[in-house]
Amino acid sequence: MPKQLIILLLAVLGLALSIPVNAGLKIVTSIAPVDSLVSGITEGVARTSILAPAGSSPHHYSLKPSDIRLLNSADLIVWVGKPLEGFLAKPLTVLQGSSRIITLIETPGLDLLYSKTGHDDAQPSDRIGEANYVDPHIWLSPVNAIKVIQAVTQELIEQDSANRNAYLKNADHMRDQIQQQKEHLIDAFKP
Repeated sequence: MPKQLIILLLAVLGLALSIPVNAGLKIVTSIAPVDSLVSGITEGVARTSILAPAGSSPHHYSLKPSDIRLLNSADLIVWVGKPLEGFLAKPLTVLQGSSRIITLIETPGLDLLYSKTGHDDAQPSDRIGEANYVDPHIWLSPVNAIKVIQAVTQELIEQDSANRNAYLKNADHMRDQIQQQKEHLIDAFKP
């Protein structure tokens, strides 16, 4: 009898291991600030993978073959856009998977800053309009960060409605944290 029980347990274990487990969405982010915002929304639901590690410059980063594999297997890719992460512009146009892509600099309602000159490696194609370059560091504005959180949350809910409540709860928590930090900074800089 114990031998039959062991065989039964092994068969059940084998069946359980062969059933795919939903590990959540495969989300790839471009840089650390973007990853911080996205992982805050997905906390407890899905993990993010970051391409350019913290401390590396998105202006000079080069994709590795493992990065290309990661992009091709992603359900969702979140990046700021070509003015900051030029290294991603071409690869995102030739993805082999069915990834959804969020280009944060195109988020409706962002308060973008412009200058007559770009960063050190700005390209003419980074220009917005005739003579202006956009400052791609959109997450530095609390107002923009909140708009980005809203846009990413909406996309996550569209792709993974089963975790809608978790995404909304996490997004609310992040908005509250950003708002508190903004108020703290305003108070700190009052004359």
